[in-house]
Amino acid sequence: WDDVPLSWRCPDCGAGKEDFDMVEV
Repeated sequence: WDDVPLSWRCPDCGAGKEDFDMVEV
């Protein structure tokens, strides 16, 4: 996950990586 750039977008929901920072992956 640390390799994922901050500009990455979830292809399914369009949310940015920062939106997932507090979520268990």
